[in-house]
Amino acid sequence: MSRVPAAVSEAERVVLRPRRLIFWVYLGLVGYSLATFGVLMVRQASVVPDAVVIAIVVQAVIGIVIYLLIRWLDLFEKEPRSLMAVAFVWGAVVATATALQANTGAIGLVTKLGGTAVSERWAPAIAGPLTEEALKLLGVVAVILLAREQVQRSLDGLVYGALSGLGFELVENVLYAINLAVLDPNSDKAAGIAISLARLFLGFGLHPMCTGMAGLGIAYAFTRTDRTRWQRIGVAVLLYLAGYAMHFLWNSPLLTPAEPGVSTLGSSALKYGVLLVFFFLCYRYGARFDFSWFAATMKDESPEILTAAELQALRTRRSRRKARRVAGLKFGTPGRHLAHELQHAQLAVALARECDAPPEVLDTARQRVRAIRRKAAEWAMPRRAAGRP
Repeated sequence: MSRVPAAVSEAERVVLRPRRLIFWVYLGLVGYSLATFGVLMVRQASVVPDAVVIAIVVQAVIGIVIYLLIRWLDLFEKEPRSLMAVAFVWGAVVATATALQANTGAIGLVTKLGGTAVSERWAPAIAGPLTEEALKLLGVVAVILLAREQVQRSLDGLVYGALSGLGFELVENVLYAINLAVLDPNSDKAAGIAISLARLFLGFGLHPMCTGMAGLGIAYAFTRTDRTRWQRIGVAVLLYLAGYAMHFLWNSPLLTPAEPGVSTLGSSALKYGVLLVFFFLCYRYGARFDFSWFAATMKDESPEILTAAELQALRTRRSRRKARRVAGLKFGTPGRHLAHELQHAQLAVALARECDAPPEVLDTARQRVRAIRRKAAEWAMPRRAAGRP
């Protein structure tokens, strides 16, 4: 998506704020986690290097795919990569390191209170979501505290929450591969491949979706100032519980056949389907509010910048593709490309306004829209003179 250069360069520098305490707290937590958990992980990985290489390669591919999906979900503004990295590193390093210890304590507590039989069946469902969801969500809080002005819409929280969950999921999958390879007496390569494929087909994107829901609620509480405090808190709590419930369901024995030897693939597919539905509903809400933000931001722009029909065409990806397809049918491939450029230029105007860019930057963005319109008109005139549609 096109961006206003001055606005982007300013946004990308938001992380480097040494005068803010949260900046040093964040660096300290990341450094401590790397010095403890990171060193331990490297030592374990050195025992089964082949499995680690396989796991890292597979997880890198998975990570790129999920990252592109997360970027694709954001229709109106791509978040600064520096802040996306803040959320990702939090989930991959701080949340993972802390959860490793917290889960051990939580599982021990479940065993003490419920006994071994209860712990074997329910400890993953109780301990995992209880510790992991809260720790991952702190990555969104860190982003907000570090750069509050960059979180202006509910969907921002979904993006940062999903990235924190992505970091957690990738490192967790590598840890599973290491642990299984260490225990496999035959081949650490086979173990690395097996666990990588299993995590690919079972629970793909589980953590990004769960934390994305909760992140949506946190951003809602911070950005929806048109709602009462209790409404915002209520929505944040409900969305956090939704992500928690989905994680609990996935880890629990619910909907799983009790008979030994019976395949659990069907139950996993059912659980995953429920998770997808919940996440899609949360995303649809965030996307609807995003469009309301865009319409409000651009409401006083003149028709030469954005017409009512073009506003509606920008609502969804489907409507954007339809507008470009119509332009292509009328004016050929160049017309479709110009329609695409126009949409990006109009979104850049909204970004400049959101970032309170200097007047000259906003004027440059508007001039870009006008230049594309002139180019389109020049392209259309010879066709009309020749009697083409």
